[in-house]
Amino acid sequence: MSKPSEFKHWAKAAQKYFVHPETEACAQKFDELGLQPFWKLGLEASRSQCDAVYNKGVQHGLTVTGFQGDIKDILIPAPHLPDGIHAKVYTPKSVQEVPVIIIYFHGGGLVVGDLNMYEMCMMTLAKQNKAIVVVPEYRWLPCQQDRLAPFNDCDAVTRWVLDNKTAVGGVPSSFVGVAGDSAGGQLCCSVTYSIPGRLAFQVLVYPVADIVLEGIESMEDFWETPGFCGKDMEAMFKWCKLFEEPSHANNPRVNPSAPRKANDPPLSASPPTLMLLVQLDPLRDWGISYAGKLREAGVTVELQMVEGAPHISFSDVENYSSTSAEAHKIVAEYIQRLTQVKQ
Repeated sequence: MSKPSEFKHWAKAAQKYFVHPETEACAQKFDELGLQPFWKLGLEASRSQCDAVYNKGVQHGLTVTGFQGDIKDILIPAPHLPDGIHAKVYTPKSVQEVPVIIIYFHGGGLVVGDLNMYEMCMMTLAKQNKAIVVVPEYRWLPCQQDRLAPFNDCDAVTRWVLDNKTAVGGVPSSFVGVAGDSAGGQLCCSVTYSIPGRLAFQVLVYPVADIVLEGIESMEDFWETPGFCGKDMEAMFKWCKLFEEPSHANNPRVNPSAPRKANDPPLSASPPTLMLLVQLDPLRDWGISYAGKLREAGVTVELQMVEGAPHISFSDVENYSSTSAEAHKIVAEYIQRLTQVKQ
């Protein structure tokens, strides 16, 4: 537990939790930049704020610093989209001879976020793992043409990569796994539900693993805190319009914690899982609960917690340099251990 007197933005949380100094520093920085919480802005203004902040970084060359390797844009064919799905492929110079392929789904509540926001995070992921990282630009919700657009896009991308490893720089024996943060973790769960038995691992970084907001301790503790908070999650659920239909709320392909029916792929078919959580996060207890469900189903699960860090700290490697580095190290060590054992 931290001393509340040392904090301005995280003082209330510091009464109960350890707050890393950089977490408070980032809150101060974002306040000085005039950034507003999503729930106050509304959907379109939230998208504009993300674009202004992260594309400014790209334009100033901040995201290319220190990466040695190749970054290329590709179009992945998809049966439901004639123009395919745009993706980026990150290949570090240090890539292994038999490279692991990580398909990464970015976060953003299914309604915001893009590849520019995740440029530095993906380069870090590729470099730390000496792996090929494929990141699709899935469609946002709400989508009039397809109410399950991001789920269908990520399913198509994963199937294509599994069948075309050499097209992204891998070899036929390359292990393929999925990873994602927040809503990206939700998309991982969707893919491993739809494509059981084919993926070597899943890395779930503070995933959206449920849709229940009430009665969750972490949701209550971080309902209105700096950065991403419970009120933001509530707003994003409303914006995406996904859970207005009970059929979606009760669909395990959409809601990872939804009960599975007799003819559904069993939860036990999920691949070995790293559940990577951060302590100061409204989604934290969803992740703990889902990890427990996976274990009960017989899935090998490793649960790790980064203390003192908030939501977005994994992806924002520039501002959360210390806690993000800790989290990325956990991921790299996990994937290395897992793939070495499987070889």
